[in-house]
Amino acid sequence: MSLVTRLLSQSSAYFVGRLLLMVAGLISMPILTRILTKDDYGLMSLVFSALTMISTVMACGFPQATTRLFADYEAKGNECARRFCGSMLLGSASAVVLGVAVTLIVSLAMDHMEQLKEMAQYLRWASLLILIRVMTGVVLQIYRAAQSPQAYNGVMLANRYLQVLCGVGLVVYVFHSVIGVFLGAIGVELVVLLTAVVLLYRQGRISRGGGWGEVESAVRFGLPLVVADLLTTVVASGDRFIIQFLIDAKAVATYTIAYDISEYIGTLFATPIQLALLPIIFRRWNVGGHEETSVFVSTSLRYTLAAVVPIIAGFSLVGPEIIRLVASDKYSDSGALVPYLIAAVMLSSIHFMFFIGLMIQKKTEILMWLNFAALLFNQGLNWVLIPRWGIMGAAYAAVVTYGLLIVVTHVISVRYLRVTIDWAGFARVCGGALAMVGVVLAIGKVSENLWVNVGTKTILGAIVYSGMIMLVDRSFRSALIAAVRGGFQWTPIEKSN
Repeated sequence: MSLVTRLLSQSSAYFVGRLLLMVAGLISMPILTRILTKDDYGLMSLVFSALTMISTVMACGFPQATTRLFADYEAKGNECARRFCGSMLLGSASAVVLGVAVTLIVSLAMDHMEQLKEMAQYLRWASLLILIRVMTGVVLQIYRAAQSPQAYNGVMLANRYLQVLCGVGLVVYVFHSVIGVFLGAIGVELVVLLTAVVLLYRQGRISRGGGWGEVESAVRFGLPLVVADLLTTVVASGDRFIIQFLIDAKAVATYTIAYDISEYIGTLFATPIQLALLPIIFRRWNVGGHEETSVFVSTSLRYTLAAVVPIIAGFSLVGPEIIRLVASDKYSDSGALVPYLIAAVMLSSIHFMFFIGLMIQKKTEILMWLNFAALLFNQGLNWVLIPRWGIMGAAYAAVVTYGLLIVVTHVISVRYLRVTIDWAGFARVCGGALAMVGVVLAIGKVSENLWVNVGTKTILGAIVYSGMIMLVDRSFRSALIAAVRGGFQWTPIEKSN
């Protein structure tokens, strides 16, 4: 199987998984937004954001190390790979036990702060999720590194759908508060984790005896990424804490709804590419070296941008109506944030394509400092813009931060892996997106029914954009013809028109 065929196959599998995850979110969000008050929904968002930050730190880089180093150990033999995977699970479990204790101590300290007292109570309930989620993250990366998207999707979907079932059930019928969401998540994720670990052992993917040499290598590689990922998480979620401090929890809920729905779209289209692409690139580097990897990444970037640009443009048009459909008219004021947040989310989602050179050369400390600079810039911008423009200021800060981060990362990373941007092709993509926007705006409202209106505009926009790209870009046209004939092949970036 060729690299391109493997990438398309695995990306498609991950896409299906992400689509089903988005459906689960679209099931739970309308229920929770209607049952919970804006204050409760905002507090729930803050607690899950805090858990994500704590989990990122306590993971000690084990999930990231699993993805990057698996190919190196696999090249030494299957037994080395199994021992490495076992070491990642044991190492992550040892590191995260401390995280649960720290979270409990912090939550007790928060009890003395009036603004954070209620959040502290929820945080104590949810602290066990730190241990569970870090170990689950390692399990998922084992499947990802082994290029098993079906197993990866199975763990993700079991977690998500069972959480929706249990969490919503507990909220509606038992607790009538967000505590039901946390308890449902703890019970479900623990059962899924234990099941997945048992299956990994029976499948011969992990061994009981882990070596501390593998743990040391993983920590050395992953610790800078821990800081980098934490900084990325703070950039993505820290604005909500500033909004809570400067405004209130209702404003957090308004902002969170727009961000979360935008993130559903971003992860649906960009994350499958990332999940499939990185393991292939790391193996390609071991086999083909700099030149082959450079061409493959550059070509992948060209096609990724061709998908990202119309998604930003299209969702900016229909996103406000989707929010009304999913979260009710109570959150209609979230719609104004959509054009900026969908752009920020998509830029964040494709950032990995611009630091692949740093990952390949294991220059993770550079990525850490880049994300640290982005954090300082973003937080400073939030403190300046939110008092002036409210939650819209946070949206402005997000899109500016991610745009600059991509530019600076690309300038630095190309020193380690040459990645070429096809500017002529990018201009054609932008032209096609503008044509799509013009046509959709010209037809205006199609129907009073929101479902009909959104569906019609989405289909029409996709047809217009696809038609324009096929008309003006020969490389995309050739790819489509090859796909129809059953032999899809990407044109290398150097040969694009």
